[in-house]
Amino acid sequence: MRFFKVLSMVILLTVLVGSLISDDQKFSAQDKATFKGAKIHRKDGRYEKAFPMFEELLTKYPDNLQVIYNISLCHYYTENYLEANKFFDKAIELTNTVIEKIKKENADNPKKADKEIKKFSKDIDKNFSLEKIQKFKTSIYQKLYNNIYEQYKNENYDEVISQASTLLEIAPDSSNVVVFIMNSYLKKEDYDNAIKYRIKISEIEPDNAIVKSQIADYYYNINDYENALNWYLEVIKLDENNTDVLFTMGLCYEQLEKPEKALETFEKIIELDPQNLDAIFNSRVFASNLELNDKKLKYWKMEIDLAGDELDVQDLSYLCYELYNSEKYDDVLKYAKLWYNNDNTSKEAVQLLYQSAKKSGEKDLEQKYEKIYQEMP
Repeated sequence: MRFFKVLSMVILLTVLVGSLISDDQKFSAQDKATFKGAKIHRKDGRYEKAFPMFEELLTKYPDNLQVIYNISLCHYYTENYLEANKFFDKAIELTNTVIEKIKKENADNPKKADKEIKKFSKDIDKNFSLEKIQKFKTSIYQKLYNNIYEQYKNENYDEVISQASTLLEIAPDSSNVVVFIMNSYLKKEDYDNAIKYRIKISEIEPDNAIVKSQIADYYYNINDYENALNWYLEVIKLDENNTDVLFTMGLCYEQLEKPEKALETFEKIIELDPQNLDAIFNSRVFASNLELNDKKLKYWKMEIDLAGDELDVQDLSYLCYELYNSEKYDDVLKYAKLWYNNDNTSKEAVQLLYQSAKKSGEKDLEQKYEKIYQEMP
């Protein structure tokens, strides 16, 4: 019975390994001895002896998982982290292929599949597992990252750029690593390269509105209004009610000689923030340039209404004349009265009040302002 169990295990292992490893990746008797010796050297830390033996095996068996895993460990413990990571990735790829094959062949028996996967891992190495490999990869990242951090603290910015660029080969989607490169270029005042890496951060974090806004601001500050506008539009896709971004967009449209779009953008700000005097002023200016008289007067009145203690009486007087020339007598009665209240020596304000009252058929007001005018020195 005992002999039968041993024989069964041998048959199982032969079937399993034979079905999962192609013939050209199986060790010959001599190479099996070489592998065993190399593994002993690796475990005892004699990497200078282990390396050439594993590398010789690797040339013969480039997809042998046992060789790849062990050479990964050699590179890791000799701090050759890039090579270690490359071989760990290869080990993961091959392992996943084997696991998928086991699961497929045992689709109707998950317990058997799990058992075979565990045995397969143990046959590679008693400490072998995908989880273990991932821990090694995480450790590689952390060791390299910590060194970059120290270099940055010591202001060795060229070294930071070099090491972080290397780390990006391992972790191409790490925005933290890209930030180190970007900030190092900023410290070196190399803004052209810094913006390239800020854009890379945006590619890694496509929903990061702050980064997109920073990119847009960079282009705006170097007068590249087309690129600035494109990036501001990206920000608005993520934060459609950001009035600060909308305002700068309006300025971009102005520089790009697109007054209609500029007005539309400033009007959007007013919808979101009806007391935004800067947006109101710009809306008035662009409406005037576009000869949209009603809009111009609308925003001009809004400016005056919100001015408070900072009311510009001269600007108010210009508004009153514009309103009068546009035959908006009711508005003249309101704003010329405000003009008179702020400057009760102004005959022009009273004249406008009198003429507007007369045009509007307001007899009482007409007589009132006629009397005030007659009594003025």
